[in-house]
Amino acid sequence: MFPAWSPDGKKIAFYSNRDDLNIFDIYVMNIDGSNLRRITKAMNNELIWGGTFKWSPDGKKIVFPVGNQLNYDIYVIDSDGTGLRQLTNDSGKENNPVWSPDGKKIAYVSDAQIWLMDSDGSNKTKLTDREDNPDYPVWSPDGKRIAFQTLSGYDGEIFVINTDGSNCLQLTDTQEEEKSPQWSPDGNKLVFYSFSVVNEHVSSSSIYLINADGSGLKLLVQDAEDPVWLSDGKHIIFQPDLIGGVRNIYIINSDGTNYKCLTSINAEFYYSYQWCPR
Repeated sequence: MFPAWSPDGKKIAFYSNRDDLNIFDIYVMNIDGSNLRRITKAMNNELIWGGTFKWSPDGKKIVFPVGNQLNYDIYVIDSDGTGLRQLTNDSGKENNPVWSPDGKKIAYVSDAQIWLMDSDGSNKTKLTDREDNPDYPVWSPDGKRIAFQTLSGYDGEIFVINTDGSNCLQLTDTQEEEKSPQWSPDGNKLVFYSFSVVNEHVSSSSIYLINADGSGLKLLVQDAEDPVWLSDGKHIIFQPDLIGGVRNIYIINSDGTNYKCLTSINAEFYYSYQWCPR
């Protein structure tokens, strides 16, 4: 599950219990399936949290959270499975680590606040101090800002903050849950999706674009979610809501034109789809 391309596009990391049905670990393989390696081994019945491990920008390391229901800490390991190091050792839940574009820092979430630390675990700094549960930090391409989402009940918004903690800017203001902000490759825009509960049986999602200064909000696709930018900044892939009980992956131009289907697998849901970086 949760496959992730290495930055050079030559390897894929993924999350699996293929060696032990009761234990999930991180594996790395070449894109042709060769040289498969299990690079982690769950410790003391703790869980390696799937879907939140990240390659370092140089492709040499992978950062990931490990823990149980009471506590998570963040670890880093070389992509060949050597050099395991614990970066946090706190009583709270450290999760969702993400590397800065230059690989020198890691943003992460600890007890419903966003923190920064150096890539060796030193110089931990609290970036946010809010009551609406900031989560899922995303670095801007230039490494100067971080976008994040909040959640209070069913109301979630998108914010952008400088990495020194200044100029926290609220980009959205609705009664819906805005989720999964993603920077455009040039750092000028963000794409996200808005989720709302219609009733106990029905929900709805729509994908929006917005300028990084909060202006220019634009509905891109209705009844769709999980947008991902392509590296050219001109296209976005996503999955529509269920159509006839199945989903496929679609692509659209970032100006909202040329909407078309890419897959014909007809799955119920797609997890962690990504475009190859090379």
